Amino acid sequence: MTRFGDLDSYDPDYPNQGDLWWANCVRATRGKRGKAAIAALRAALLALPAPRLIEGHLATTTGDVCAVGAYVAAQRTAQGKPRQQVLQELATASAGPCSTCWHSAKYHDATGCTRCHYLLINGDMFWRDKPERWRPPCTGYVPDSYNDDPAAADMAAAAGAAAGMTYTLAWRLAYLNDEEYGGLSPEQRYAKVLAWCDEELAA
Repeated sequence: MTRFGDLDSYDPDYPNQGDLWWANCVRATRGKRGKAAIAALRAALLALPAPRLIEGHLATTTGDVCAVGAYVAAQRTAQGKPRQQVLQELATASAGPCSTCWHSAKYHDATGCTRCHYLLINGDMFWRDKPERWRPPCTGYVPDSYNDDPAAADMAAAAGAAAGMTYTLAWRLAYLNDEEYGGLSPEQRYAKVLAWCDEELAA
C-alpha cells in the first residue's frame, strides 16, 4: 500500500536526476528548518492517541495517520481546528478510488456514482442505461485501502509543505513511511519513524 508506484520504471529527465534528488532529501533533513520540522514531527508522534502509523494515506476518519499526516494534523489543530475535522479532511484528500467503480469521491452523491452513467468511447461521452458487464453498479463511495498512484505521493508532500515543512522533506517522510518501512505493522512503523526522528535530530 504505497503512494509511490513503481519508482524503478521512471525515465529520468537528465543524467543523475535520482542522485541529485536524494542529495536534496539529505539536505532537507540537515538544515535548521528541517530540524525544526523533524522536532515538530517527533512531538506530534508522541502526542498521538495510539502509537501507530498507517501507510498509503494521510489519515483515516477513525484517527489513524501516516508520518506526514501526523505532522499536518498537529499543525492544523494547533491553529485551532478540531482534530476530527482535520482527520476527515485529510482522509478525504488522500482516499483512493471507489472500491467498486474506481471513480473518486467527487463523482459520488447519495444515489451512487454519477460518472458511472457515462461511457467514454473514442474521446466522446455517451449516456448509458445499464452498468458495464465487467463490474457491479456503484451504490456508494467506499475509499479503497490500496493507493499506489504516484500522484498521491505528490499530494502527501504538498500537504506537508502547506503545513510548514519543505516539499522535499515531506516527500522524504512519505517515502520513509510507505517504502522503507512498508510492510511493517502500524506499531512497528511508528517505532521506526520515531527512531528515525531521534537519529536525524542527533546528526
